[in-house]
Amino acid sequence: MFTLEEEAWRTDYYLEVILEDEKRFLVSAALDHLKFVDGVTGTKRVIIQDGKAVVEIPESVWEVWRRYEARGKTSK
Repeated sequence: MFTLEEEAWRTDYYLEVILEDEKRFLVSAALDHLKFVDGVTGTKRVIIQDGKAVVEIPESVWEVWRRYEARGKTSK
């Protein structure tokens, strides 16, 4: 369990990054990006296993995460 101060930066990250990204996706003409097909072929790839990413995560993504994480450290 996290204290309110520890939780604040996580909430900020969700509201300012995740939620804004979700809004952009939903507001876009999402159906224009879909192509309906009869079936799918190819290789199934696991991207998260046992709670950890098993794909390469760009450093730019981690930099955003670290900025929000730093907010939590400075707000203590």
